[in-house]
Amino acid sequence: MAMQDAYNNANDAEMTLEQIALDVAKQYKLSPDMTAFLISMADVEGRPKGMEFGVKKAKGMGIRKQAEWAAGSIRKNKERYHAYLSTLDLVKDQPIDFPEFFAYKGGPAGKGWAPIEGVPGKEKKLNLNWAPNMRKILPKWQKKLIQREQLPQ
Repeated sequence: MAMQDAYNNANDAEMTLEQIALDVAKQYKLSPDMTAFLISMADVEGRPKGMEFGVKKAKGMGIRKQAEWAAGSIRKNKERYHAYLSTLDLVKDQPIDFPEFFAYKGGPAGKGWAPIEGVPGKEKKLNLNWAPNMRKILPKWQKKLIQREQLPQ
């Protein structure tokens, strides 16, 4: 595994964040929409060095490792989202969309990627912008990737 990481790090130096994310999305078998979600995450997070995808557990790791953590989170939360939808009475209940679920309810603890419960006021205020920002950025990446014909099939 360390040999593979060294190989990836050498190759990744020649690749853009988007190219790495596309490669990881293919590896993780993400749907086209979830591939766009992965790349959009970096924009929502602001792409700070060492935290490009906002993955706290992968802080300071290379972009590929961060993208892998993020892709795994997307995949798992998509499963959780489908389970959440199956519990709703769609006549009575108003379901939330995937960006809101991912941001505020996803994860094994149900706190989400950008928790708003039990966090300090400043962080909560910042996190409340996560889902709206994703909804704004996601269609741009979906369109870009379709135009470039780079969405995985």
